[in-house]
Amino acid sequence: MVIEQKEQNFAHKRKMMESQLSLLRDQLEAEKKRRLELQQRGAGSAAAPERHFSRASDLRMSRSKSIQRQKSPFRV
Repeated sequence: MVIEQKEQNFAHKRKMMESQLSLLRDQLEAEKKRRLELQQRGAGSAAAPERHFSRASDLRMSRSKSIQRQKSPFRV
């Protein structure tokens, strides 16, 4: 009975991970297409294309800047 429950839990986790993997693959394909379109549009115009960042990358950039500004708390 315990083994059956563990097998069910494992199967459920596997299905969740497979669906997450599928979602990530779809996102990657969409990002590849978007970047390719931006490159093609940028190659056609003389001016450099604008850079568009997602909110996540903006957050990472702001976090890294705030971390760099802080003094080292472990400095002796």
